[in-house]
Amino acid sequence: MQLSDPITTWSRAPYYWARIYTDQLRRGGQHRNLKPAIVIVLANYIQFKYLVDQSHHIFELRHRFERNLVHPDMRIDFVELPKVPLTFPWELSLPPSERLSIWGQFFRGPADKSLEEAYMSDPVLKATRDKLITISRDEKKRERARQAERAWLMRADAERLTRETLDETREQGREEGRAEAEAKTKMDTLKRVLADEATAALSDEAIARIAGVGIDVVSAARRAPG
Repeated sequence: MQLSDPITTWSRAPYYWARIYTDQLRRGGQHRNLKPAIVIVLANYIQFKYLVDQSHHIFELRHRFERNLVHPDMRIDFVELPKVPLTFPWELSLPPSERLSIWGQFFRGPADKSLEEAYMSDPVLKATRDKLITISRDEKKRERARQAERAWLMRADAERLTRETLDETREQGREEGRAEAEAKTKMDTLKRVLADEATAALSDEAIARIAGVGIDVVSAARRAPG
């Protein structure tokens, strides 16, 4: 969900897709097990000013000349909330949870009184509203969401550093150096996670997954002086 800054969002959308897609695999994983990833951007501003009558934009990876040849794993949906009308005629026969116009109105203002009938008639929409209210009132849940996002960024950064270091050592043909570099990257990540107040509160098991080390290593690092 984005309130402003259309230029940055335009660059971040494919980055988010790449992170979601690559986060499915760990070292030794099979690429055939990758599942499609979809990023949905709900923008409270107009990104495509020249597409006056279109509010929902779908971006896919497709063949340049054979337009029907689409890669099934990549999709970015961009919804411009200010353009979403209150009613699409073709949506009238659909339940509220399947109407883009209702969802557009919901994300613009979930407390809008005109949505009460939709909440009463559709359990999916009501459950989403109730969940949003619960999260917004619960500081601990908001903090956990921030911790998870920060941990995700740390892990992605650590994996990037590992790949870069491994590429350098592979070129030099030093197997021993490669193992040492990977171990050093993991320990550096572990130190960063434990030094950050937001992520240090996570369980040993969660931190072990982020850093790619054993739980015993995390426990020992917590007990180490300094």
